Amino acid sequence: MLMKKIEKISDKNHIRKLLGNSLYALKKQHPMLTVKVIKYLKRCFDYIAQGKKNPSQISSDLDALSKHPFGDHHCCSSRWCRFIKSVTQIANTNRSLIENPLSTKHLQSYLEKVFTAYAGHSNKLSSLGITQGNESFNHMVAAKAPNNVHFSSSGNLSYKVAACVAQKNNGHKYLVSVNRSLGLSSGFFTERLALEIPSV
Repeated sequence: MLMKKIEKISDKNHIRKLLGNSLYALKKQHPMLTVKVIKYLKRCFDYIAQGKKNPSQISSDLDALSKHPFGDHHCCSSRWCRFIKSVTQIANTNRSLIENPLSTKHLQSYLEKVFTAYAGHSNKLSSLGITQGNESFNHMVAAKAPNNVHFSSSGNLSYKVAACVAQKNNGHKYLVSVNRSLGLSSGFFTERLALEIPSV
């Protein structure tokens, strides 16, 4: 029997959250790293992480990102940095996104360590996935079949999971469709709510 190789794909939202935690930890020692700057760096990271199937590009961009907030745009890519268009524009446009370029060399060395660590995993970053849909479905199942109630010894659980699948695919209007197929009336308020609640 042939075993298929299963490759774990990192989740974009979790990677972004871990980066934010690292930057906020640095903020405690470096007040210059304000919330505004952290949000800006995370936004740049989002653009860089969009380099699908191009790990070498991501690695070089992450190296540039440790220099970028300090006004050094020589290694930046025009894909995500608009300050490299002309040297004369840098001083003016940089203020609009980061009020003033950062200047602490000590902070820059720490940022280099943070982004170098991510650059070392550029292969994973080049194939990021999003598990938000899975988490949404798991939440749906947990709402209809909570863990503290035993459903698995009867057909009850399979009906609840099937209802979650129908809700995920068709929205809450699946209730109306099921009732109609059984020759039952959903009721005025059920039908109205089913149409008003957006699909997940």
